Amino acid sequence: MQFFNFLFLVACISHLTIAHPLSLQDRQFGRPSSRSVSQAADNFARDAGIVSNALNTLPAMTDKKQIQSTAQKAFEAETDEDDQRSVLAAAAGFSGLSPDGKIKKFTPTVLKSLKEMARIGTPTSVQKNVPIIEEVRNPNILPSITQLSNAAMSLSGLGKNAKVLKKTTGSSKIKGEDDDKNGFSSTKNNSSSNNKEDDSSSENSTSTKDKEDDSRNTSNVAGDNNIDAGRDSSDNDSN
Repeated sequence: MQFFNFLFLVACISHLTIAHPLSLQDRQFGRPSSRSVSQAADNFARDAGIVSNALNTLPAMTDKKQIQSTAQKAFEAETDEDDQRSVLAAAAGFSGLSPDGKIKKFTPTVLKSLKEMARIGTPTSVQKNVPIIEEVRNPNILPSITQLSNAAMSLSGLGKNAKVLKKTTGSSKIKGEDDDKNGFSSTKNNSSSNNKEDDSSSENSTSTKDKEDDSRNTSNVAGDNNIDAGRDSSDNDSN
């Protein structure tokens, strides 16, 4: 009886090995297989690309449904990133702790802002949330995705060839911020120009006034000299 139970167990293991080779390999070595790691890295980069494209294009949108649809797709991609992160973190081990920690720390902020844009769908919500996302995502999440992927692939014998993710520039396309900056710059330049004109006018007025005063003084001195000369001549004639 025990012999038949043993044969049944062997048959089950053989079936599982053929049907799910990656799962058994993962369990055997305690970490994801190289194939799983490679796929997770590709999926992570793909999801991040969807989010980045949304952040770059949302500021130019005005249609509510278009904003909601784009933000919702980005939200779903960002949510899926967590599954890929889990695989890569398990493969990277200790070397992936730092980038994995940053991703987990800042991802909730991204999800919250994407969800708000998907719910409200107005340009105002875009102007508010895109800068919030980029402030935490560009310096923290994007480079951490590359670092975590490289750490996982390196320990899986795949080499460090993870895709480098470019920073998004959606905030720079928001008109409100550019107008404020340009308005401040224009006001500052006009103020500076007016100050220069006032200074120049003041200097010219002062210079002209000084010249007039000098001219009057010169005329007065000349007049006094002529009077003295006339007196001397009269005195001589009298003598």
